[in-house]
Amino acid sequence: MKKIILLLLVIGGTVFGDNISEAQEYFNRGISNYEFQNYSKAITDFSKAIQLNPAIVAAYYNRGLAYSDLKEYQLSIRDYTKAIELTPNDSDAYYNRGLAYSDLKEYQLSIRDYTKAIELNSHFANAYNNRGFSLDKLKRYSLAIKDFTKAIELDANHSKAYYNRGLAYSDLKEYQLSIRDYTKAIELTPNDSDAYYNRGNSYNHLTDYPLAIKDYTKAIELNSHFANAYSSRGHIYGFKGDYRAATKDAKKACSLGSCGLFDMMKNNGYLKD
Repeated sequence: MKKIILLLLVIGGTVFGDNISEAQEYFNRGISNYEFQNYSKAITDFSKAIQLNPAIVAAYYNRGLAYSDLKEYQLSIRDYTKAIELTPNDSDAYYNRGLAYSDLKEYQLSIRDYTKAIELNSHFANAYNNRGFSLDKLKRYSLAIKDFTKAIELDANHSKAYYNRGLAYSDLKEYQLSIRDYTKAIELTPNDSDAYYNRGNSYNHLTDYPLAIKDYTKAIELNSHFANAYSSRGHIYGFKGDYRAATKDAKKACSLGSCGLFDMMKNNGYLKD
């Protein structure tokens, strides 16, 4: 979770002329615009505050948040980097720059920044969780699991860490362990359709088809546009010989953009009206 800085921070108390009060006004308006998700307007305000007083660290940091929310990740990295230059011990700036690198799939760079954030704040549960996510993307599953476990130690209610550890265990084909973690994630965030879907996948791998179907169905109840859940449930119906139910799911999945099951059933003459 990203944390906005509400206070106007100026390095070393430096004030450029009489601009600090005017800069404060733009900064405060930028905060309001950001909180109302008017990100472009917030960027304009933070930029004006910086123009009036280039020592305002929080304006760089918050502008970085706004750029990131607009998916302008390179620009957000530029601003976080400036904030880090001005306040090198700011764990949040490193963490958020790590998020931006991760969004750009620059996982080695994101790991570097999360690691620095952890060095500065050893109780930074989200930094451990997100470093684990980047490690998982690099297929370093054992190290990823170690980080997710540390995040959970620091925050026993960190549902995302349980979910991510479940994914890592699935990648290692440790399906019972993945089911345990998805179940905990569901307990903490009961409306998470992805957790149900991925737990369904683990049950599917263990050939526990009734529980897999149950989880895919719950995922669909929570997200009626979940194409993969329809497709995965349809595969099981087809495997069990219920081609009518499989056809219904295949058609729905295809209408949502996932036509693999539908095409396979059509080519093999399994579609039923």
